[in-house]
Amino acid sequence: KDRLFAWVSFSSANIRQAEAFWAYDQPYAVDGVFSWRFHPKWDIGFRYRYAAGLPYTEPSGSTYQADTNAYSPEYSIPFDSRLPDYQKVDFHIARRKYFGPVTMTTYMELWRVPPKANVLYPIYNYNYLQNKQVIGPPIVPLVGVRFEN
Repeated sequence: KDRLFAWVSFSSANIRQAEAFWAYDQPYAVDGVFSWRFHPKWDIGFRYRYAAGLPYTEPSGSTYQADTNAYSPEYSIPFDSRLPDYQKVDFHIARRKYFGPVTMTTYMELWRVPPKANVLYPIYNYNYLQNKQVIGPPIVPLVGVRFEN
């Protein structure tokens, strides 16, 4: 209990207006965390997250603008589509150093996100009739320093 830490959470945010989703509607998100302090100055951790994709507004068509020689998207219902479900695995290692009342923690994290579960947003062709999904990087390394008093 002093060296191990774990929890699981479930959250839900159903936000609707006029039968449409809202920008941050997320009907479910599940998180699981496990952390182990294997030395007084070192700890490692693991987190898994699975969540519903965020809503976005899909163009319902487009109009040609002759003066700019470009198409303008037309929208009907806001936030009528949803990105695919998202999942992520984090690995974390941290080391603490004490300077009197101040604790400096240096850490390294590695985020692993499966490509099919990491859709950032859609992009559209010139007349908004076709789209492709922009996929985020599958691995994200992070290094950081945190000071606490």
